[in-house]
Amino acid sequence: MNSILVTKKDFINSYENKKLGEFAIKKKNISFPLKPSKELAGIVGDLISDGHIGSHMVIYSSNNIENLNDFGRRIRKIFNVKYKIRSVITNTYGVKSLYVFDATVLRILKLCGVPEGNKVLQEYQIPLWITNKDEFMIEFLRRMFSNDGCVTHNENRIKIKIMFHKSEKILEDNYKFLDSIRLFLSKYDIKSTNIYKCGIYHRKDGIKTVGLGFEIQGTKNNINSALNFYHKIGFSDKTKSNKLENFIKKFAP
Repeated sequence: MNSILVTKKDFINSYENKKLGEFAIKKKNISFPLKPSKELAGIVGDLISDGHIGSHMVIYSSNNIENLNDFGRRIRKIFNVKYKIRSVITNTYGVKSLYVFDATVLRILKLCGVPEGNKVLQEYQIPLWITNKDEFMIEFLRRMFSNDGCVTHNENRIKIKIMFHKSEKILEDNYKFLDSIRLFLSKYDIKSTNIYKCGIYHRKDGIKTVGLGFEIQGTKNNINSALNFYHKIGFSDKTKSNKLENFIKKFAP
């Protein structure tokens, strides 16, 4: 596997005016080459699930302050940038957003495979540098399930669920994205349900989005998939991790 992810040349060539790229490197004192890492894979997982990169900033949102601080720690370590955490005034669920106002970091993250703009309207898959190494893929999924996954149970079944909404026009891309996750999970004897539709929304701009998702289930007669997920993938979110652990204790023999 290639041990270099982004070179100085890659970065400069991402500018139409190459001199602007050279100026950005000098101004920000950026160190190249950028190598793939577990922490960077986690950042990509955060941004593809509950993040956003726009024209001038990187945003990651969560109602868990530990998740926000962990994201900030990792992005500061890799890119040596400052960040700010602010409350989302229009949100009533305690969600806060972490902002990185740095166009250079944004450009590098795009080169690492993070989609720019509204993800609901875009086709994208998990970057190959992540899928090609299990350690990176596991960290990517830990962050993704921590952000967009949930865990519930009733008397008979534990359910670990994840879903994503996309425009109905690119539904096949969403299916392919989720199926690649299911395929990877199966390597670790984590069986999942078929992908199914879970919600249709009509946006104010007239675009219809459709949710697709799947579940990892555990029962008293067969707890293996839920147990393997807990031990081999897991949640980086402590609340969700503790919840799953407690559910498994109730079901495990």
